[in-house]
Amino acid sequence: MLVSHRYKFIFLKTRKTASTSVEYYFEPFCLGPEEDSPGDQALPYESSHGIIGKRGNRYVEERTWQFQYSYPFVRALRQKKMAKWHNHMSARKVRRQVETEVWESYLKFATIRNPFTKVISSYFFKKSKARIPVGTPEEERMAFRHWILDGKFPVDRRIYCIGEDYILDEVIRYENLEQEMARICRKLQIPWDSKRLGNSKGGIRPDWAIPAFLFDSETQGIVEREYAFEIHKFGYRFPG
Repeated sequence: MLVSHRYKFIFLKTRKTASTSVEYYFEPFCLGPEEDSPGDQALPYESSHGIIGKRGNRYVEERTWQFQYSYPFVRALRQKKMAKWHNHMSARKVRRQVETEVWESYLKFATIRNPFTKVISSYFFKKSKARIPVGTPEEERMAFRHWILDGKFPVDRRIYCIGEDYILDEVIRYENLEQEMARICRKLQIPWDSKRLGNSKGGIRPDWAIPAFLFDSETQGIVEREYAFEIHKFGYRFPG
């Protein structure tokens, strides 16, 4: 997630929507004029210029020391602590941690994607992250079906809703990424350069992994129910 005090925006980071590429693009505008982009974030960044949330696991490890009075030594413990600013933060948490004026006046936006292609992307990303090789199309179709039935796909409603309230001012649609990015840049008065927009997690899904092949009527119905808000709000439908 990002906050820019210079350009007055809040970027809320959804999953499997090209959000990391978009985040990399807008990240320099959250830094001071002479600061370099930190790239892959091991720790969150916060200054008078803006905020960059920690990427990857949202926990940070810090070593603490605890004296055990019954033993004549000090034992080192690893303790996990939630990073204040981190990947895929909920809108509720961001609102709680920024000043009221910032939350109410800054442009709040996020990337969105057709739920049917989003869940396919998530499935193959998780396989890649776990270093599980892709099987045959028929094997993957069956495995994808079980994955959907288990309900392991990402739903991002908490990132752009607080309770029942939708809080975004703008969205960037994955399906029209460059044009949408250019539009948001114009609105924020930020320079647009398409060459700076990378594809940080692309190339994972095989070409044959399309909705028409992977979904059946039951799994399509599950996604339609789970993403009913997104389908209605953003006008998505099953790709055909």
